[in-house]
Amino acid sequence: MRETIQLLGEHHPRFGDLRVEDQAGGRTAAAISAGSDGPYGAAIFKADLHVPNEDACGAVDDAERTLLVVADGHHGHRASHELVTRALALDVPRDTLELLGMHVNADITFRNKQTSELLNTIIDTLPKTGGGGGGLSREEVVLNIADDYLSKLPADYSMNYVK
Repeated sequence: MRETIQLLGEHHPRFGDLRVEDQAGGRTAAAISAGSDGPYGAAIFKADLHVPNEDACGAVDDAERTLLVVADGHHGHRASHELVTRALALDVPRDTLELLGMHVNADITFRNKQTSELLNTIIDTLPKTGGGGGGLSREEVVLNIADDYLSKLPADYSMNYVK
């Protein structure tokens, strides 16, 4: 099931207010604010003081993928609002290549390079001598590197905490 959030600055003009909406059971959320400077602190950057919030954002969630769209408007809200409106009307791309407008061969080249770098890293970590010393085995060296990579990943986050 496709769900869409669209937050346009023209609908949320009050300084200091924060509007948050979620969808897909809280799996996707978007927020927008006009900021907290008040009408005079930010007035020099606004093309239309009747629409002080020139930003726009949105999300499309089709249960398999989520597309987030953010547009930071400057000197008028029309372009950012139109961009988000049009982007949210599109289907969520099935592949990163489709989203970036890349050819399939670019992905093949990228993945081949990643694979080569990974294999070269593993090969570089293997013992260089055939001696029967008391050092780590090849498997232990590779497992230590894998554990090191895993330890650098951020912790899983709780959606309840993020809300």
